[in-house]
Amino acid sequence: MGAAQVQLAVPHWSGRSDTAAVVAVEHVLALLLGPPSPRNSPAPGDRGSGSGVSVPEVSINPTGLPGGPAFQEIVGGLLWYGLLFMIATVVISAIVIGIGRYFSNAYASGAGRIGLFAGLGGAIIIGGAQFLVQWAFDIGAGFR
Repeated sequence: MGAAQVQLAVPHWSGRSDTAAVVAVEHVLALLLGPPSPRNSPAPGDRGSGSGVSVPEVSINPTGLPGGPAFQEIVGGLLWYGLLFMIATVVISAIVIGIGRYFSNAYASGAGRIGLFAGLGGAIIIGGAQFLVQWAFDIGAGFR
């Protein structure tokens, strides 16, 4: 005696037969969301997400929330303070290098060089922060 197989008359969103659990989930989605529209239906042979539900398009809106201009002012002020801190780092590091060399202290001289490069690197990152974030955003926005 073989096991009896039951065929359910459930519309498949993805157009393929799956396990009973997936069929049950698709049936619940069909009841909640209605049948998939032809625009959102996957193409033949396209496995897609299988849900038939499209993701809404979202664009950047700087005026979408209150306080946007104030937040931009705050970030601009933080950039200014960051650059001032990097200038202070470079100046103090140069002084430490000079004092370390004058007193033949290799440790102080090396620490001053590390501070000097840290200050210059921090200034490069602060100056290029907007470009770097825009570059990364453009990469992410290119995913389709």
